[in-house]
Amino acid sequence: MAGSTATILGLVVAVVLGVTWRHQVRAKNKHDVASRMLVQLYKYDSLFSSSRIRGVYANEVDFDPTEENWADHNFRRLQLGLERRIDKLDELAAEFSAIVFEASLLREFDVGDLVGTLNDLRHEYAEYARLTILCSDPRSSDDERLEFADEKAMRRDVFVDVDFLGRTSSATKSDFGSDLDLAVRNLEKELKEKLI
Repeated sequence: MAGSTATILGLVVAVVLGVTWRHQVRAKNKHDVASRMLVQLYKYDSLFSSSRIRGVYANEVDFDPTEENWADHNFRRLQLGLERRIDKLDELAAEFSAIVFEASLLREFDVGDLVGTLNDLRHEYAEYARLTILCSDPRSSDDERLEFADEKAMRRDVFVDVDFLGRTSSATKSDFGSDLDLAVRNLEKELKEKLI
């Protein structure tokens, strides 16, 4: 009788410890994924903010402009700079998506809509940047450039002007910037709640 009681008591303790251990592992995994997503979100926000600067700096592109005339040189710098910005945002978005997928496997994260909003804004940025390239191409006819400029004018401006100290001009505050900031802050809030 004493042996069977000890066996039952041992089983109960083992089950309780197993459930507790599994809960601790799940909580640790949730915390790890949330913290990695938060770090990735901050990288994404920082890159997105710097990509929104209207001008392309010489250090963003590396090519030999000696064979080009001035108009071609400026266009080529704009084209390379904006394409590289788009590519970097796409790369970071892919890394972020991998972590979001991992989070969805834990079934405790419901951030799909928030991440979807960020992706929509990234696509809007890329379309606007590509239209900027197309309406600046000196090899295109005036009519083509005007057509692209008209299409670009129907969209919201995704770029901001900055002064020589890197401060954003108040004249270039936009709905796009507000929507981007709101999307980042909402996702940040959701992730921080998962860290607690």
